[in-house]
Order: sequence, then C-alpha cells, then structure tokens
Amino acid sequence: MRRLIRALVAELPCAISECLDSAQAIAACAAQQPEWVLLDLKGDGLATMRQIHQACPQTRMVVVTDDDDAR
Repeated sequence: MRRLIRALVAELPCAISECLDSAQAIAACAAQQPEWVLLDLKGDGLATMRQIHQACPQTRMVVVTDDDDAR
C-alpha cells in the first residue's frame, strides 16, 4: 500500500518521508513538523493520531486503512 501511495504522490513538489511504525511516525513528525500526514488506522492508529496532534497541532492528517476481509 505504501508503494502505491508513494507512486501516486511522487510528482508532488514536496518532501515525502515514510515511516514503518507509529514510533517512527511520531518521532518524524516531531522533528520535521510536516504540513500533512497520511496515516493508516490499523493497529494503534488512533493513539498515533492523538500523539501526532499533540506534538504537531498544525499538521493536517489524512487517514486511510484497508480491510482484508473478503466480505
């Protein structure tokens, strides 16, 4: 999923960082103060969203997720 999204935004005139987990994402946001975060809700996504908002209240977040359930 990250590769697909990365390919879709590759032409945007901005710096793009990828994180493998919540801890990495929170640390990257605190260090980089991004304008936007694209966040997967799976796992501890809601807690991550809260922590990013606390560290970077100006950052806008877009939430995505997928579902492996065939139904």
